[in-house]
Amino acid sequence: MICITDLEGTLTSGSVETALERYRQAGQQVRTPAELGEWIVDQELWPKRTPLVELLRLRDAEQVRVIICSTTRAAVLEAFSRRLRAEPLAIAAGTAGRAVPAPSSEGRHKAQQVRRYLRGARVDYAFTHSMEDLPLLDLAVRPCAVDPEPPLLRYAKAKAWRVLTFAGSSGLIL
Repeated sequence: MICITDLEGTLTSGSVETALERYRQAGQQVRTPAELGEWIVDQELWPKRTPLVELLRLRDAEQVRVIICSTTRAAVLEAFSRRLRAEPLAIAAGTAGRAVPAPSSEGRHKAQQVRRYLRGARVDYAFTHSMEDLPLLDLAVRPCAVDPEPPLLRYAKAKAWRVLTFAGSSGLIL
């Protein structure tokens, strides 16, 4: 089985940018992009992981291949994926690979790159928060809206998709 999730769709929207600002305010000096990615994951993303991330970590029981696709900074995607033992798929303009030369978050483009990356393999689960990523959700047998924006929430309810809503990042409300 394959699970696709957008990094921001798995966590709280805007969390990477919040972490970058905290990094600057803490007076941290960037030595390498990888170090910055690890700091953001350690200080901002991992401590605030949601029960959804915990579900993804349990994927071994069902032999689910987890792929985190994102337009976020490559170093953050790599660090979070390594921590989760998932495959990082950096979504960039024109290519799907591990480097992000010019990110494009346009949903159709992201879904095309995911399809190309998977070479026809079936997507069992997809998680995201934005109507922009509707094409990504449409790839999945079991799409799930996570902390959805209002238009996606209405759409997901109309389609009888699973919806996960979080109170902050600490509790799961189904």
